[in-house]
Amino acid sequence: MNENKNDWIDDQEEHTEDYSTDKSKEFQISIDEDKLDEVLGSAEEFDEAFIESADADDRRNENYRTRIPRGDRRRPEDRAPRKKRRKKKNGCLYKMIYFIVICLVSVIISQILISGINDMLAVNKDPTEATIVITEEDTIKTVADRLEETGLINEKWFYTLYAELTHATYRFGTYQLDASMDYEALNTYLSSNLKRTDIIKITFPEGFSTEQVAARLEKMEVCKADAFIEALNKADLNSEYVKAMGNASARPYRLEGYLFPDTYEFYKNEDPVTVIKKFLNEGFRVRITQEILDKAEEMEYSIDQVLTLASIIQKEVGDPEIMKRISGIFQNRLGNNAEGTHFLGSDPTFWYPYASRETTPPNLVEEFAEKGGLEYSTYRFEGLPPGPICNPGLDAIRAVLFPEKSNDLYFVSDINGKFYYATNHAKHEQNVRFAESVPKEESSEPEDDLVDELQPD
Repeated sequence: MNENKNDWIDDQEEHTEDYSTDKSKEFQISIDEDKLDEVLGSAEEFDEAFIESADADDRRNENYRTRIPRGDRRRPEDRAPRKKRRKKKNGCLYKMIYFIVICLVSVIISQILISGINDMLAVNKDPTEATIVITEEDTIKTVADRLEETGLINEKWFYTLYAELTHATYRFGTYQLDASMDYEALNTYLSSNLKRTDIIKITFPEGFSTEQVAARLEKMEVCKADAFIEALNKADLNSEYVKAMGNASARPYRLEGYLFPDTYEFYKNEDPVTVIKKFLNEGFRVRITQEILDKAEEMEYSIDQVLTLASIIQKEVGDPEIMKRISGIFQNRLGNNAEGTHFLGSDPTFWYPYASRETTPPNLVEEFAEKGGLEYSTYRFEGLPPGPICNPGLDAIRAVLFPEKSNDLYFVSDINGKFYYATNHAKHEQNVRFAESVPKEESSEPEDDLVDELQPD
């Protein structure tokens, strides 16, 4: 029995080796030697059972082979090495493609950056001039579009990036620029008044009020009238003048009298503060010389008092020679203690801050009439008003400092602009009646018996 058992085991091992060719489907037989005699009564019965089991295994292998795709009937041990070789070959191909793509992308990005940097530095660009207009609504993007359209830049996207990173700002206006400028130069010019071509020349006549100045600035598109007056009345603006006034807060227009009449050049859409500084730096500081300052000090006048009296003279008369005589009369009245003569009694001061009765709001006309004018009225208050009533010219200023000496205390003019003078009130009343009777455009002289009284001593 033992010999049969051993023979059976040897046969089993041989069968197992025969049916182990397919590594993915290994066949194993587990033998329980303790129960072998009970299950198989003899070696012959065991052989038959084993053969049946082997046949079943063959059928399973046959089914497995039918599921293998056509063209690939090789055994697994034959196929495996070839798969490994294919993976290795494909991996190299993928790495090569990846490397080539990275190189191409790097080259493209490098070319783009080089092009952008060259444009930023204006390398090899022709010095072509172009005009560009910047408006209030423009942004960095729209400015970049306009720069590209005019040929001042080639890489709009790179300029936009540069402008965003440098926090570029723009000043509204028309500029004449050059394509050979780099980005920094372009932004420098576009944020200043350099290279601007929208220059406006404006002449402001002697005697213009602040309201008239503001209205002309707005009409010529330099700045808004309200914005100009608001900037004019700021307390921290031109403190050297404001402090010298002493009563700046009481004035309707703080720098009335300091906007020197002249011809100025402005830019469209100018900053109101810049406009005011131009009036002061190019007008007032240039025309008010040290000689004028010294003479005012000699006469014990502040420059503000000189401007105030000069503004009244400017509104009364336009002829420089007559200005000197009128100045002498006003200064005689300021230093005279005779009853009624210490009031200057100047008509232009009555309606200030308005130019005349016609320009005064209707609801204020009655109040002006009842009170004899407001704070600036020289009929209502003695001495000089709180400040200038207009912006006087140099002739009026010099008339204050170099008046014509006389004993006159009164003057009046007719409709044709001729003046008549008097040393007392009675003669002045006669001159007034005569001046009112003179027809327009008629050359007339007062009565002979009044001539001596009207001429200086």
